[in-house]
Amino acid sequence: MNVRYIGDYYKVSLIKGTTYHVVGVEKSWYRIVDETGEDYLFPPEEFEVVEEETNVTSAPSWPVMVNLSHLQSFEFHSTSMTNSLSPDCPSSALCYS
Repeated sequence: MNVRYIGDYYKVSLIKGTTYHVVGVEKSWYRIVDETGEDYLFPPEEFEVVEEETNVTSAPSWPVMVNLSHLQSFEFHSTSMTNSLSPDCPSSALCYS
C-alpha cells in the first residue's frame, strides 16, 4: 500500500505531501522507510491511502493454528506459542494468539 504523508509532526523524517510505501502494518501503525533510510512505525492518522494492496504484511488478529499431528517429535523455543486444550485449538496443534 502507498500512503501520502499529510501530517506536521514528523518534519525531520517525513516530507508533507510525499508518497511512501508501507512495508508492514503492526498494531494498526504503518511501517515506512522514511527520509533517513530507516524504517519506523507511524500512526495512520498522519497519512492518506493513495493505493491499497492486498499483500501488506500484517500480524493476524485471529488465532492461528498449525497442525503438528504428522510430526513424531519436534522442538520449539517460543513463548508465544502454546499447546492448548481449548475448543478452538485441538491438542494436535500449536496455537498462536
